[in-house]
Amino acid sequence: MSMWNRNAWIDPVKLKRLSEIRRKELRQAAFAVLEREGIAGATLEKVAAQAGASKGIVLHYFRNKQELFEHAMREANAVLRDAVIARLKRADTPMRRVDAKPRRAARKGTFVPRARSARAPPACVPREAPYLNRA
Repeated sequence: MSMWNRNAWIDPVKLKRLSEIRRKELRQAAFAVLEREGIAGATLEKVAAQAGASKGIVLHYFRNKQELFEHAMREANAVLRDAVIARLKRADTPMRRVDAKPRRAARKGTFVPRARSARAPPACVPREAPYLNRA
């Protein structure tokens, strides 16, 4: 075996890259489970099944469920941030910059929780602001 081949197996940079690839796969699987099941229904077993790994592998890369889902949400937020920045860079008018809001930049693969209603209940609308009171 040549010296180059032997060093390729023990090179820590290559090992770090492989672990980062695996961590990213697990974060993406966790995000998919979160999207499908919600936080209450998401388990490490479901994440492991989604990633095609065992629960032990998930726990090897992340200490616990909270750390895994925290990293998954951070990655999803970074994807959303990058999409908004890209839209802002392409915007050539002030109105298009307004349209570059995260709501519009969201795409498949970014976590967008479903809201029942964006309106405030009537008790929250102050009397001195009748224009906010839409019936």
